[in-house]
Amino acid sequence: MRRRIISVLMIASVMVMMFAVHEPSFAKTENKRQIVVFNDNVDDSKKAEILDKHKALKVKDVKGSNAVVVSVSSNNKLLLESEVRFVEEDYVVSINGTTSKKEKNSDKETEQPEEVIPWGGVEYMNNLVTDNVSNGDSIRVAIIDTGIDVDHPDLVDNIKGGYNATSKKKSYDDDNGHGTHVVELLVLLTMRLVL
Repeated sequence: MRRRIISVLMIASVMVMMFAVHEPSFAKTENKRQIVVFNDNVDDSKKAEILDKHKALKVKDVKGSNAVVVSVSSNNKLLLESEVRFVEEDYVVSINGTTSKKEKNSDKETEQPEEVIPWGGVEYMNNLVTDNVSNGDSIRVAIIDTGIDVDHPDLVDNIKGGYNATSKKKSYDDDNGHGTHVVELLVLLTMRLVL
């Protein structure tokens, strides 16, 4: 009787190990969002055919391009299709931050944060070739970003205007800081070229 129990347990163990070896083929793969960019000559019906072949669920079209956002298994082979130019992850990007002026729901003024040039910006600027470069007197620059700090002491004399594309009722005054930072880098680059 004892031998019979041991035999049954051994057979069961072997079966469990066999199942464990084959488990990855049964495992559910995780879906992720990707942007699939097709060659210019690929029409909507061909795109649908390719996406269906790879079990990719179309989330939306990408305006102004021959691309779609899809939800597809992480081990898909879309890139191997000759009609597909490239595939990339669809990341969610957002801008977070607060104004460096008045905090919302407060009359308290906050100090402008210390200006820092990140990741080797100074090194880049020091290595620029400055021979035969215009000082930019006749060049006008428009920056599309989060706005510009209209009270920034280094910029206030050169701001010629702005436009808030997200809300016609709000000012173009920077409520995030990124746009102002971009302008500061441009001014720093200009000063470096002139020196």
